[in-house]
Amino acid sequence: MVESDDMAETSIPKKRGRPGLTEENQQAIQTAARAILSEAGVDGLRARRLAERAGVATGSLYKFYPDMDAIIGAVNLDTYRDLTAHLLQAMDACSQPGQLDRLMTLARAYLGFVSSHGQLWSVLLDYNRGQTGRGEMFVQAEDVLFGIIEHELASLPRLEQAHYAPLARALWASVHGIVLQTLPNSTHADPVEDTLFQIEMIVGAVVRDYS
Repeated sequence: MVESDDMAETSIPKKRGRPGLTEENQQAIQTAARAILSEAGVDGLRARRLAERAGVATGSLYKFYPDMDAIIGAVNLDTYRDLTAHLLQAMDACSQPGQLDRLMTLARAYLGFVSSHGQLWSVLLDYNRGQTGRGEMFVQAEDVLFGIIEHELASLPRLEQAHYAPLARALWASVHGIVLQTLPNSTHADPVEDTLFQIEMIVGAVVRDYS
């Protein structure tokens, strides 16, 4: 017996509810999270607010991320990638051959990025990367950043190759510390110039030592 079209139509269950979640939804969540963190920091990131801004149901957040910390971690990894791209762009545009000039170009680019992404950078620094099990991804992101510095240090004639990596990390820590301490607390008329002056003292000493 052949079923009629009507019978066949009624025997097929119809899909109900919302359409399935897509990569576009995940990207929307991450983009919305970045915007909220930029505006209000971690304290401003709430699940309901994020879901509304991303255009998804609150429960949909956890289809892609186990918790809110994981969402913050994803944004932080993007911040690292953005900083890497910013530094590489600065070095591509640098026409100075001198090693001090090139390293100071990196320092200025870093300072510029931190100044224009202050809230996101604070979120990254305060983040406990070990909570999400993605610590290795952060190590890899930092290694890429350190690699940019190592590449510049490689042209210092008296610096042994075995010391590229530790010196790159020492310089990073020094510059980061100066920016963190001096930029918001400087009593000089131009805090940026004060910060760069202190950085150049450290970077200049390194270049002189190994040239």
